[in-house]
Amino acid sequence: PDYKFSPGGLFYCPAGAGQDDFLEYLRGLPLTTPPEVFGLHENCEITCAESESFALLEDVMSLGSSGGGGGGGSKSVEDVMDELAAELIEQTPPAFDLDLYEETFPTMYEESRNTVVKQEAAKYNRLLELLHVQLPLFRRAIKGFVVMTEDLESVGKGLFMNAVPENWSGVSFLSLKPLILWYKDLNDRVNFFQRWLEEGHPISFWVSGLFFPQAFFTAVLQNFARADKFAIDRVNFDVEVHDECEVDGSDIQEHPPAGCYMWGFYLEGCRWDKEVHS
Repeated sequence: PDYKFSPGGLFYCPAGAGQDDFLEYLRGLPLTTPPEVFGLHENCEITCAESESFALLEDVMSLGSSGGGGGGGSKSVEDVMDELAAELIEQTPPAFDLDLYEETFPTMYEESRNTVVKQEAAKYNRLLELLHVQLPLFRRAIKGFVVMTEDLESVGKGLFMNAVPENWSGVSFLSLKPLILWYKDLNDRVNFFQRWLEEGHPISFWVSGLFFPQAFFTAVLQNFARADKFAIDRVNFDVEVHDECEVDGSDIQEHPPAGCYMWGFYLEGCRWDKEVHS
């Protein structure tokens, strides 16, 4: 009779003598079931509330974006979207030359990172080619020269709300940034891979700039395992933090004897203290 169904002790089987006793207990339960009933941490409520708030605000902004043209000299919604689309077209970098990547980084048994950089370049090309097609097409559609499709309408909604359109995020790297910062991040990532192509494998790798960092981690393990004749399933990472260096490792002059230098990691719920090195 003393068994509790949740750690908080709110849910249990009451020792009632009749139906009224059980109904009285049920009426005292909260309307919203707490996460502990499902074995989840109470912080799940924060995540759930944030998601609902973002969804509500997105709906409110989307309703506002459907308004007509402005008066009194103010710009209309269409003008705002068209100007932003023109700016983004100028900021969109060209696609990578995959043949040049294949020539510079041929598939080699001794260097698995060659395969990773080619795969990453192909994934970025898929995103860049979509941007090069849809942005000019949206500008023509908003002026009535071509049909406004559902995908182009999604682009316009994202431009007005400063949010990454859904059809872009489907082929994009993971990001929660608004559209303007997302575009800046995209250019930084493309520049990183362009330097990778021109200068060879960097000394310090921007690991969060990759589409699929897990493939890069596996490639580093493969390089070590093949060079030292170990079974890859017996090899693992040993992490050392060099907080005496720059954040991006730009002041490091030589490659490590084994493994690699990486930057771009994030800690959740804590921070790194350079003074105590932990």
